[in-house]
Amino acid sequence: MAYIELKNITKTFFGVAALSNVSLSVEKGEVHAIVGENGAGKSTIMKVLGGMYFADSGEIWIDGKKCNIHSVADALKCGVAVVYQELNLMPDLTVAENIYLHSLPKKTGVMVDKDTMNKQTQALLDTMAVDFKATDYTGMLSVSEQQMVEIAKALSLNADIIVMDEPTAALNDKEVETLYKLIRNLKAQNKTVIYISHRLKEIFDLTDRLSILRDGTYIGTYKTADITREQMVEKMVGRKVAETYSTADHEPGAVVLEVRDLCKEGLYDHVSFQLRRGELLGMAGLMGCFREEIVKTIYGLIQADSGDIFLNGKRIRPRNPREAIRCGIGYVTEDRKTAGIFGLMSVRENQTITVLDKLSRGLWIMAGKEQEMLDSFQKKMNIKYSGYYQKINSLSGGNQQKILLARALAGGCDVLIMLEPTRGIDVGAKAEIYGLLEELAKQGMAILVVSSDLPEIIANCHRTLTVFQGRITGDIPKEKMEEAFILQCATGNNTYFGGESA
Repeated sequence: MAYIELKNITKTFFGVAALSNVSLSVEKGEVHAIVGENGAGKSTIMKVLGGMYFADSGEIWIDGKKCNIHSVADALKCGVAVVYQELNLMPDLTVAENIYLHSLPKKTGVMVDKDTMNKQTQALLDTMAVDFKATDYTGMLSVSEQQMVEIAKALSLNADIIVMDEPTAALNDKEVETLYKLIRNLKAQNKTVIYISHRLKEIFDLTDRLSILRDGTYIGTYKTADITREQMVEKMVGRKVAETYSTADHEPGAVVLEVRDLCKEGLYDHVSFQLRRGELLGMAGLMGCFREEIVKTIYGLIQADSGDIFLNGKRIRPRNPREAIRCGIGYVTEDRKTAGIFGLMSVRENQTITVLDKLSRGLWIMAGKEQEMLDSFQKKMNIKYSGYYQKINSLSGGNQQKILLARALAGGCDVLIMLEPTRGIDVGAKAEIYGLLEELAKQGMAILVVSSDLPEIIANCHRTLTVFQGRITGDIPKEKMEEAFILQCATGNNTYFGGESA
């Protein structure tokens, strides 16, 4: 008998089936992957198991007992803890307070025992080899550090079943390796780990078996060692598809964007580079290298102390994103949930919010013109939604990302800046995103791609800039773009400019 059995699980939202009669089983002590495209139902079925959603029909059995899971508390009683893809932390509380919020230790039965709480939290953090402390405020941590807090919160529950939904989406390489060790330790303790990730390498590195979902239906369960990456991807999407979309096979044109000697005390120093028309330029670096701060300066989110930015030969200094958009700069954030989408607003509102002046006559929005824009982008970018007024937070990550890209393009930009363009989206959507970027580049748009995924940069960019401690340490052409060499430059162990390596 399987340790966990999900039997005939069905869940619908607004009449649309997210899960249709899904049954799958997980063995005790294994690391079991749930894979599929965005919208396949992976997160939904884990939220049913974790008590965030209540299934319309079906049963959950754990260790031979039927479990009635109607809430997160019910799931915890059944031994299930979930690390959700979306961060659910209180920024004004400390790390320790966030981790023990569900069961604050007390002394004399009334007062919170902060010493015990901090000591226990710090001991847990020490096993995770993180750089922050139990007493640090969560709101002061980076996104990747907050993700490690979420993982620590789940581990603190000492549950028998740990569900991890895209746990590495915001982690750097060092933190990913730490997570690998944690998962292997859990397996050694005979804990059961259910793992959801779009990073196929992690699936093959970590898991014993995998179950595939497609369009809310169960496709099958396979031993990870017995299935190839190509077979898995084909079963996920229902067709053959390349894992990477190789682009950058055309010659860039004249310089569109030039950054000269840009400086910001404490962030970056003497940053200079050029971006050409039709070019896909990568920017790589380890977490904390300040590459995001450099591009945020170009978009007006940060003001430089000195230096110049030129667009089409004209000096610009955007004081805010509105001015950057007017100059012809588009921007897609790396933090889709917090800084990208307006979660409670509709697809229509999210996509056209930055160009309402172009769609209005006086105080009135021209509905026909707005719908024409929406229809054009939906068709061109294959965005899947049921209607203009569907809430954007009900869409898959891939479709949300396409809408953010459409929003950036709606302003008519010459330069497009994309941070982590395929974070948290599946292989099919990744190919579509890079196909769109290639088409835009061939039409003459200059595109700057900031990504932690080196294979993605290598496959899709003409050149790569490397950043180390706020300085450009490499300008690497296509023929020199290898992971090891890029990492040497990104860690300050090498430099490369115009054919010179040191």
